[in-house]
Amino acid sequence: MRTTLIAAAAAMLLASVPAFAQPGNGGAKYSDVGSADVKVTDVVPNFVAATVPLFAAETALLSAVGGKADADRLQTAAKGLTNDATRGALDEINTAHMDALAGLEKALAAKPTLDEGARKQFADALRNLGVGLAEYTKMNRDLEPLRKKWRGGGTTTAPLYVAKGMPFALKSLGSAAKAAVEYAQANNIPVAPEAQSAVAAL
Repeated sequence: MRTTLIAAAAAMLLASVPAFAQPGNGGAKYSDVGSADVKVTDVVPNFVAATVPLFAAETALLSAVGGKADADRLQTAAKGLTNDATRGALDEINTAHMDALAGLEKALAAKPTLDEGARKQFADALRNLGVGLAEYTKMNRDLEPLRKKWRGGGTTTAPLYVAKGMPFALKSLGSAAKAAVEYAQANNIPVAPEAQSAVAAL
């Protein structure tokens, strides 16, 4: 029953953010639409394409280890992930994301004991987290030319906010992903190659 509820929550998160399938990204993940020559107008849609499934993975992980409150807040924040999100909206989403990642690391540090259903959910979500980490790593690399172009400027626009904030988001995500992999290994939970390779590439 618990596994079913967790899976349903992750599915609801994906369903609650229609921007992921809006015209402009065709519902594709970031690695399908991103490139080293990113246009300013593509920055936010690409960010949305990478972040929607990532939030679903993080929500599932949090739920599996008992972090329901953080999972609920992240799910609520995800509703603001739209292709026309403002700088202010993205700032609120980022705050919720950083809080969720910190909450995940805190929950893992407590070394929770998971039942079989939660263990499977954790393994599946960890794989998806690895995919999301790889997507963020690629996006961060692709945004470097824009960051150089905008060096010295503020973060008043949504694309600039995403581009300049990506290295910090990637650092926090990488830390949480590493902690999740280490927890899985210590508790004999399968770690998918996607998670192993994404963490190793940090």
